[in-house]
Amino acid sequence: MSKYEKRSEIDNKSILPNKKLVAFLFLISIVLVLVKIFLASQLAVEGERIQKINEQKEALQEDNQKLRNQIADVSSLGLIEDKAAKKGFIKLSKIDFVVLSRPVALGP
Repeated sequence: MSKYEKRSEIDNKSILPNKKLVAFLFLISIVLVLVKIFLASQLAVEGERIQKINEQKEALQEDNQKLRNQIADVSSLGLIEDKAAKKGFIKLSKIDFVVLSRPVALGP
């Protein structure tokens, strides 16, 4: 056996495990790329869902604020006074108190 043949035999032995290693690493790379694509897709879907939920939240907050404003308008003292006047209520100028000599809850 010549030097060249020994060298060639050694090179073939050292290349063979490297081919397996390269194939394994290539397979792992493909799997990782596919996982990355899947996760990016999921992230985009979840991001869109979160955006829709945020939009609904903002719309509900606006509706709540409008309802609070309507409640404040309807329960304002001026409006209540106007409605009372239309129904025949009058504003008292003097308030009279009834003073009892003993508590009412005790009875006669």
